[in-house]
Formats: sequence, structure tokens, C-alpha cells
Amino acid sequence: YGRTALHFAAWNGNLKMVRLLVASGSPLNAKTIDGKRAIRCAADRNHADVVNYLLTTDLGLKRSD
Repeated sequence: YGRTALHFAAWNGNLKMVRLLVASGSPLNAKTIDGKRAIRCAADRNHADVVNYLLTTDLGLKRSD
């Protein structure tokens, strides 16, 4: 399904792991097979803390994301 560790951490709302993965250089813009980035995985599960953290990173998002 093309999910990275960051996708799984975001999906599960594990902010501590998300921070660790981002600090370790995990690709922020990697997409799943259905086109979802980690931030979308977090948003789909209402993990506002993870979404807010990812918004503070350099995601390079465009309005369409």
C-alpha cells in the first residue's frame, strides 16, 4: 500500500514517533498507493496534534494537498 513508518505513526496518532521520524529524515511528502500523505492519514483519524505538528514542518504543500 506504499505506507511508510511515518504514515503508520500519523495514522495511529503517535506524535512522539512522528517527531522522531521527521527528525530522522523520513520523507514528508511520500504518498500511499491511494495518494495520501502522512498529514492526511492523521487528519482522517482526527489526530489534531499530529496534523498541527506536521504543519510546522517544511511539507511544501500546495492548496490542492
